[in-house]
Amino acid sequence: MMVKYTKILVILLIILFCIPRSVFPQKSGVIIGLRHDQILDQPLPYGEDVSASRFANYRTLWIFSNEQDSISSCKIQNFLLVPGKNTFWKIQVFRQKESDWVEDFIISNPIDQSTQLPFLDSLIVAECEGNKRLSIIFVGTDYLSYEGGSDGYCEGAAHPWHVNYLKTVSLDDPSGEGVDISAILGQDAKSALLQGARDYFTRKGDERLNPAPDEKNWGLIRRRGHWVLRGQLDYSSEVYRGQFAHFDIPFSTTQKLVGFDLLSVPWKKIKELVPKARDAITSPNKNLLIILTKDHLLVYSISLDSNLKLIQKTALIPNEFLIMAQWAIGEYVDKWNATIKDFLNR
Repeated sequence: MMVKYTKILVILLIILFCIPRSVFPQKSGVIIGLRHDQILDQPLPYGEDVSASRFANYRTLWIFSNEQDSISSCKIQNFLLVPGKNTFWKIQVFRQKESDWVEDFIISNPIDQSTQLPFLDSLIVAECEGNKRLSIIFVGTDYLSYEGGSDGYCEGAAHPWHVNYLKTVSLDDPSGEGVDISAILGQDAKSALLQGARDYFTRKGDERLNPAPDEKNWGLIRRRGHWVLRGQLDYSSEVYRGQFAHFDIPFSTTQKLVGFDLLSVPWKKIKELVPKARDAITSPNKNLLIILTKDHLLVYSISLDSNLKLIQKTALIPNEFLIMAQWAIGEYVDKWNATIKDFLNR
């Protein structure tokens, strides 16, 4: 009899160790960064682009599970709380104004440090009128991307200026001039940037634009549940100042840049489930699906047989959209939760 039970125990242990780890319920959590644009009563000085009539606002959601059907969440208003490799970052965008000059700044600092507001350049304020504006479009563990622009006129200049740009910068130096795409993703990404520009001109052939893209002029956007690389072409001559165009870069983003970026539920199935879905993310352990519509954030549990169950529904600000999704699995859920609670209590 003892031999029989020993054999059964051995068989059970073999089954236990042969079953994939993903079969067992495991904690998962995600920090989501959201952005919505506020329409201004008046456009910024000299503003010609549509972005000069808006100001972007940001907030963070922390959503986590203890079991497959047990979800908790908290909202962190007015800034982005970003899990980096060695610390959590607090990222904010401030708009400074003096006389007829308006300028946006990204402030990024570890959560255990106080925020230091920047100073405007008094020389610019004294001699120029206009604006420098920016809106964050992607945040990862090491880098963020933003789209920006500037319009204005300086005393004695021949004409006003109008420029637009995409930039990807490091979290610890968001005011930098931007990082070359090859410095992060390699030479193949640079080649893809050039190919994307050629493909755009093959389709459009716009003489107002310079066909040679700047390697610093790139960023990431969301499309159907994935991050997509985007490049930008600038105007070809001063006659066409203010003209620009975005194009897709035919290159797959890497985990180093964006973190986890796979959908375990196909986009087609997501649209069948929620026809108004605009974006979606799934957890690395395939137990959570989060769908964003125009008005709501929907959290679904994913069972072992791939059935989906709605377990939480959160209202979104109209036209709020995702700019960050960083996942924690297993013991990191408790670690992140403790860090976030401690930060909010302070």
